[in-house]
Amino acid sequence: MLFSCYYTGAPDPQGKGQMAIDDDIKVEPLIGDCERLGVELTIFHDLLSNAFCEKWSSDLIQFARVPVTPIYSVCDYRTFCIRDWLQTHEYETVWYCDLFDVRMNRHPETMLDLFPGYDLFLGIESCDLKNNMDTSDGRWMVKKFKQTYGDVPPESLNQTILAAGHWGGTFKAASRFCNVLCDEFERVNAGRNNLNMAVYNQVAYRDVGRGNFWANGYPFNSEFRAFDMTADAVFIHK
Repeated sequence: MLFSCYYTGAPDPQGKGQMAIDDDIKVEPLIGDCERLGVELTIFHDLLSNAFCEKWSSDLIQFARVPVTPIYSVCDYRTFCIRDWLQTHEYETVWYCDLFDVRMNRHPETMLDLFPGYDLFLGIESCDLKNNMDTSDGRWMVKKFKQTYGDVPPESLNQTILAAGHWGGTFKAASRFCNVLCDEFERVNAGRNNLNMAVYNQVAYRDVGRGNFWANGYPFNSEFRAFDMTADAVFIHK
């Protein structure tokens, strides 16, 4: 099962304002990819109309309504929605990707066939933090780490920046990762501060451990921000 989300009841924390409700253009690309590849997709939403959800639903596609986030930024809130859903639903595999800026070119379960020694796969930006602190991405990550932990934690300082917009694996591994992410959001009192990238990286490197997940870019994700739809990767990042 692939999860994504379409929240319109709270502003997008990355400066895009509040997303328009019932926008076909927002859902058509990823839904089309799922239909083409035979991937089941559940989209969490807070304010979409029943008519819109029915229009885009199929044997593979379903929409699940959740409350407007009362506490967290929408980017952090999605993890809690997945966690709560998995408490009453079980699948062989669990995956997540962003709805608005990620496409899909291969079935995600391909990763388990290609790399049978791993059960958790994380997106990566192919940019190490320590040597890129003067770049816009590096400065933003440092800001988020300091906002979350007071400084850049040593577990994450010498690592490559992981991308929180696509991840997954076996049900057991993905559920465990999701649970630890939610525990960490609660522990650091994330609120509406949009701390998902800092928490995602720190949980992966500190709690899961670098040898216990696969994060090498291709073929799990294409080059970050290249939006190369010709790439034979699972997730294509815009």
